Amino acid sequence: MHVPWSVCPGSSPKRFRAFKRKPVRFESYLYQMVIEQMKRFYSIKVKLVTLLVVILIFVFTINTYFVIEREFEILRKSLIESAKSFSILSSSSIIKNYKLYYDSGFYKYKEIIEDIMSLNSDLEGLQIVDMQGRIMFDSKELTEGKYSDILGPRMFKDDNIIERVRKSESSLKEVWIDNKRYIEIIQPHIDEWGRHDYSIRYLISFASLEQNIAGAIVYMITVNAASFLASIVLIYFFSHRFITGPIEKLTIGAEVLGKGKLETRVNIKSKDEIGRLASAFNEMASDLKKSRTELKEYSKSLEKKVAERTKELEKSKKELEMKLDELERFSKLSVGRELKMVELKRKVKELEEMLKKKGGEKG
Repeated sequence: MHVPWSVCPGSSPKRFRAFKRKPVRFESYLYQMVIEQMKRFYSIKVKLVTLLVVILIFVFTINTYFVIEREFEILRKSLIESAKSFSILSSSSIIKNYKLYYDSGFYKYKEIIEDIMSLNSDLEGLQIVDMQGRIMFDSKELTEGKYSDILGPRMFKDDNIIERVRKSESSLKEVWIDNKRYIEIIQPHIDEWGRHDYSIRYLISFASLEQNIAGAIVYMITVNAASFLASIVLIYFFSHRFITGPIEKLTIGAEVLGKGKLETRVNIKSKDEIGRLASAFNEMASDLKKSRTELKEYSKSLEKKVAERTKELEKSKKELEMKLDELERFSKLSVGRELKMVELKRKVKELEEMLKKKGGEKG
C-alpha cells in the first residue's frame, strides 16, 4: 500500500532515504567490531595464553592422574594388609565360637560375630566353609536368621574357591560381585591338633577406599583449579608485562610510524630480544626522520636552484627573442635592398637596350 508523504507530517523522501541508510552504517559498524574482535582473537597474546593454558591443563591432568593412582595404590595396600591381619587374628575366635554356640546358642554366636565384624568397617561379609565346599555359616544369617538344613546344603559351585578352601595357606584375590569390588581372603583354620576342617572366606569392600579416592579427587581438583586460576592470572600478568605488552607497543608504534609520524618512539627498557628490537625500531625512526629532513632540505635547495635556473632561462629567452627580432628586421632590410638592386639592374638593362635601339636607328 502506497502512503503519500503528506500523510506523514515532517517526513520527506530525503529523510526517508537517510533513515534507510542507517542500517547500512550500523552493519558497517558491526563489521568493524567483528574485524577488531578477530584481530584480538588472532593476536599473539591470545595465542600465547591459549598455549600456556593447554600446557597447564595437560600438566595438571597428568599430575592429578599419577597422584590419584599413587594414593589409590597406597590405600589399596593398606586395605589389603589390614584385611590380612584381621583375617589371621579373627579366624580362631570365629571357628571356636562356631563350634560352641552355632547349634546350641545361635543368638550368642550372632552377638560374637557382630562384635568381631564391627572391628573392621570394611568387612562386608564372611562365610565358614568346610573341605567339601559347603557353607556352614554366612554372615547374611545375622539379618536373615539362622539357615535351616531343611532347605538343603549350601554349596560353592566355583571349583577355584573350593580348591583355595582346601589349601592350608591363606589366599587373597580381588573379585567383582554384583558390580562391587572386593578383596576375597580365604583363611584356613588349623586347630591345635593340626586338623584343617574349615576355612573362612572374608569379603573386604573397596567402598571406603573408593570414598577416600573420591575425596582425594575432589581435593586435587579443587587445589588444581585454584592453582590453575592463579597460574592463568600470573601468566597473563607476566606475559603482558614482559612479552605481549612490549610487542603491542611495537605494533602500535609501527602503525603510527607508517602513517608518517616519524617522531614516534617506543619506550621499552628490557634487555632481551624485544628490548633490542625496540632500540632498533627507535633508531630506524630516527634515521627515517633524519632522512626526511635531509630530503626536505634538498628539495627546498633543488626548488631554489630550479627557480634560479628558470629565471636565467627566461632572461636568456628574452635576450634570444630580442636578437631574433633584430635579425628579423635585418633580414627584412636585406631582402628589401636585394629587391631594389634587382629592380635597379633590370632598369639599367632596359635603359641599355633602349640606347642600343636608338643608336641603331641613327646609323
